[in-house]
Amino acid sequence: MNLKKRCFRQIAPALIFSLLTIGAFSVNANIDVRDETLFEAHQRFKTQIINDSFDNTEAPWEAPAEIFNVVKYPTKLGDMYAYLTPPPANKKNKLPAVIWLNGGYGGIGGDDYFWTPQPVENDQTGATFRDPNMVLMIPSFRGENTNPGRYEMFYW
Repeated sequence: MNLKKRCFRQIAPALIFSLLTIGAFSVNANIDVRDETLFEAHQRFKTQIINDSFDNTEAPWEAPAEIFNVVKYPTKLGDMYAYLTPPPANKKNKLPAVIWLNGGYGGIGGDDYFWTPQPVENDQTGATFRDPNMVLMIPSFRGENTNPGRYEMFYW
């Protein structure tokens, strides 16, 4: 069997499958085409909070002083809490910095999560970046940890 026939036999099934798949999706696609740009749609969109059950009453716990300081950082709404690694005593130079944005419900306060060892398969504490040659900041956001603003986790 010559090379051209062998190549065609290997490629033909994939080619036929691809054409059928594309045809099926294009026939069943029900796409609304709008007469506005994404920017225009964004301008008229208003977020709707669908669940306002978050309790914003607990400030961040004080961490061990050698691990984190509790600080406040300025925002348009007012000062908000964050954990910040302490500056090294013998360093005068600027250091690289990491801002660790944690996920989940409840901000950074209410427990010792960020300075307690966590399972390596699900460590979301940023502990990898707690290094004397680096600055680590873990901020909380509006509406969390008694910060000003409204907590906006449940929205559409």
